[in-house]
Amino acid sequence: MAISIPTQIEQDFQSGKAQYRTFQTGFGAQSALEVDPGTYVILYGYTFYPAGGGFTYFENAGGVVQLTPEQINNFGSQQLLFYTNGNFYPFVFNCNITSSPVVGQFNPTTGATTITAIAYELDTTPIDVSTYIKSSRTIAISHGLLQSCQTNVVGSIPPSQNFPVGLTYGGFFGNVSVQTQIGTVGRENYFLQPVYAGWSRPPFAFGLQPAQGTNQFWAKPDTVSGMTPAQDYMDTLSLSLRNEPNANYIVTCHYALYSQNER
Repeated sequence: MAISIPTQIEQDFQSGKAQYRTFQTGFGAQSALEVDPGTYVILYGYTFYPAGGGFTYFENAGGVVQLTPEQINNFGSQQLLFYTNGNFYPFVFNCNITSSPVVGQFNPTTGATTITAIAYELDTTPIDVSTYIKSSRTIAISHGLLQSCQTNVVGSIPPSQNFPVGLTYGGFFGNVSVQTQIGTVGRENYFLQPVYAGWSRPPFAFGLQPAQGTNQFWAKPDTVSGMTPAQDYMDTLSLSLRNEPNANYIVTCHYALYSQNER
């Protein structure tokens, strides 16, 4: 899916009120799109190239494992965060992991094949995202791998005006997840759903009511199980792996640059 230029922004390009700009980053976990004083930007889309490309993990059919599927699975969920010194925009991507047989022998007479290994690869097809992030200050861009999450509390959702019976899980007879721990204890987020002011109403009355509760799914930076820099993890696999360009993530931002006088 290509990124479309919003109609008003395209008109501003054509009239000279705004300038089309790109900002490309990657490799490291933290970068910044700088916004000069007297200007502001509207980031209306970006193309995300996931980390984890350019290498294949093989599991031998005989049972000898060189590199495990779990290792490539650590690239399966990746997070991209935009922070504008006032507003916060998290994006989480689940990247597809493919497996395919490696044929060692083929018998043209019988048509029989001998599978010698299974290859696991991450689908790093570029992902186009349309968005609308306006900022007159520098935009911080963070990337990392999501290492783990754990459901802490399940319960029933009480029916209400916001959660009517039959249309939502309000009044549902079964249990649903209402609290998920994202990251290591002490440095974690608790994703709470549904959200009630102060966490004082059910279903949180029977579960943990953490001060670090959040109404969105996102992970804090953490070297153990939160948002971990992809290059740090690649170092544990191969010291040379992180230096391969196509093994690293890339983000290409598309934005409009305005003068503060052009509001």
